Amino acid sequence: MKKSLLTVGAAFVAAMVLTGCATKGTHGEVAEKFREFQEAVAQRPAAYVFTGERSVDEVGKLSAEVYDATIKYLNEYIKATENNRYYIGFMNDVQEVAKEKKITTAQAMAEVLADYKKADSEATNPEDKIYNKVIEGYRAVQALKPANKLKELAPIAIRAGKVALQAKNVQNVIVKTYSTINFRDVNGMKRKVLVTASIAKVLEQAYFDTRALEFLIDQYKRNQEMISYMQN
Repeated sequence: MKKSLLTVGAAFVAAMVLTGCATKGTHGEVAEKFREFQEAVAQRPAAYVFTGERSVDEVGKLSAEVYDATIKYLNEYIKATENNRYYIGFMNDVQEVAKEKKITTAQAMAEVLADYKKADSEATNPEDKIYNKVIEGYRAVQALKPANKLKELAPIAIRAGKVALQAKNVQNVIVKTYSTINFRDVNGMKRKVLVTASIAKVLEQAYFDTRALEFLIDQYKRNQEMISYMQN
């Protein structure tokens, strides 16, 4: 259906765009991450439950704070883009073209947008036209002020990395501390299960935060690169 990206020499990318999958933002790495984070925002887990183990609870509290901030920023981005998946599809196409041709993101954007325009000029059905839909998504993200968001997200990402490292160190200590508990010690075993489960949850949350923040920072950077292209 679509004819964009036929000139890039990447058969698998061309095939995706021909079927409309990548362009519509339903398939591809960027679209899959978007869907994952969209679901995470909609299905927030229960609040951290304090265990009484000081080291675990301290890192658990820090992790919860970073997680709340991450969800807040994810929610903003998702609300701005979820009704325009063509923009997500565009970002996915750009990533695929940049990887396949080993060119910069800005160069890939120029090629993809040029192909979108070419496809639009040949489309007989207005619904098949892509370029303006992508620009609508771009403007929706621009309304969030990407430059400001990047400044706000940077310290949160640094903090998330520190929390992940701290949580891993605490987990190592907890494993050693509770390794000597006899399985006949019912109360001790219950506490071990609670504490180890809690620190595992903190580590899982820290991993999620790191990935989500990387995604947001990358998407806002790409939007900024799109500004540069559009101004040229």
